[in-house]
Amino acid sequence: MRPSAIISRMAADCQPYDEVSSDELGERAAREMSYRFEPADEPEDVVITGPCPRCQGSMTYTWPMLVVRQTVAREAQDALEITVICRCRAEHRGADREAGCGAYWTLWVPRPA
Repeated sequence: MRPSAIISRMAADCQPYDEVSSDELGERAAREMSYRFEPADEPEDVVITGPCPRCQGSMTYTWPMLVVRQTVAREAQDALEITVICRCRAEHRGADREAGCGAYWTLWVPRPA
């Protein structure tokens, strides 16, 4: 595909790729995104879905709760601290075939019961 064809498929208001993070992104994600544990009976993953708080692209992010028998997310008494990375499918200028807009944020998810 020619570079001009890729650029023409990008939305006019699509933000360029930029590896940025802020508390505001995390706060917005907490309001707009949802999560579920998979499998529900003995969770191994946290699946986070919704719009990216930076670019508003629809995305799904899977966070493994365990890797080689060690918990990946930092744990508080009743929550998991998860770093989420935008994985939308929009074509962001400068992404060099990388998924997402580059934004990442912290999301606190209540521990499964």
